[in-house]
Amino acid sequence: MKYVCQYSLIRFMPFPETGEFANVGVVLHCPKLNLFKYKLTRQTKRVDSFFHRADLSILKMSLKWASLELEAIESLSADTVYKNVFNNLSERQGTLVHFSKPYTAMSEAPLELLSDKFDFYVNHSFATKEYAEQIMERELRILLKENLYKNISFKKQSLGVSPLKVTLPLVAEGNSGILGVIKPLFLGHDIADKAYDHFLHWHARIAELLNKDVIQPKQLLLATRGAKVNTGEHAEVYNYAISRFHELDVNITESDNTDSILIFAKNVGNPLHI
Repeated sequence: MKYVCQYSLIRFMPFPETGEFANVGVVLHCPKLNLFKYKLTRQTKRVDSFFHRADLSILKMSLKWASLELEAIESLSADTVYKNVFNNLSERQGTLVHFSKPYTAMSEAPLELLSDKFDFYVNHSFATKEYAEQIMERELRILLKENLYKNISFKKQSLGVSPLKVTLPLVAEGNSGILGVIKPLFLGHDIADKAYDHFLHWHARIAELLNKDVIQPKQLLLATRGAKVNTGEHAEVYNYAISRFHELDVNITESDNTDSILIFAKNVGNPLHI
């Protein structure tokens, strides 16, 4: 049986003047089951890095008071109280921690729904390495579209022949064949081992494309992005990956180096300038 549930996002907004906020939790109400539950993040590093000028102690104190308030509400039993309190929470504004408007969802397992919403909105469960590279690809497409002449076009294309066939997001092709390839490469995974596995995956594919003469080294540009805090094991993996790609003699730049990317893109097909 599916139950009607309402949920609201718990948001931390240290600077109301800008309207910027970070999701720090989810509160859920299921009237049919007389259920009121919440989840608050314990990871303050991500939120603190976003609001770099906010005092971390303010965030921790705000989360503590929000937890005490929600814990008190959770201990109540009357559904009418739950409903009134839930609506009042979502209407309250102007505080460091406030609540979004209520959303409605149907679920057979409300507690699982709470966890799913928390993972999505707070832990960003959708933000896998594939998703990160999709964002990088979108950024590159916008950059190229706004700065290139109409006769230069980068499109998604599969290169090579079976069993070696690699789909690359930004390929420029002319009458003589491949002119240039730009590959966004995300190596900023939370766990360094995952970044290393992702590097190995693409290093093997690119090496094979080069060995089979599908593309030439100078026809490829890797636009890379590492971890936001690129130290320790993350830095070790990132630097090792870059050194191994340099051995393949391909072009490499960081994804935010737009000048290098545009220089490469505008000179595709001209080996004297790439």
